[in-house]
Amino acid sequence: MVVVTEEDPVEAAFRLKPDVVGFSVYTGTQRYYLNVNRRQVIGLAYIDEGRCIPWADYRDCIVCEEMCPVPDKAVKLETVEVVTPDGELVIVQRPQMVRERCIGRGICEYKCPVNGEAAIRVYVPPLGW
Repeated sequence: MVVVTEEDPVEAAFRLKPDVVGFSVYTGTQRYYLNVNRRQVIGLAYIDEGRCIPWADYRDCIVCEEMCPVPDKAVKLETVEVVTPDGELVIVQRPQMVRERCIGRGICEYKCPVNGEAAIRVYVPPLGW
């Protein structure tokens, strides 16, 4: 088990132990405990299209795809032409989840630049999933 208490503790912990993917966040003490193996699926990421910058604001954002630690990427970018509410035709890269590749590490959620709740969130599936 690794305990990290730096300014960006999750990022520091992933640098120290890149093979470790799960962590418990204790906000009161700023401790992050990592102890889950990379091969174990700990959750699934979902994109909230109402909050995601490319989906809701028609602007490119590729943070979740860049941050995905899976070699084949669980987040793929799809280039599409869309018409904005004011009638402008724009080309934007929209993230799409490849659920069978997602291991639920949560870096995409942690690094999402949307203010407030992230536009991509990892949910832990129910027991027996």
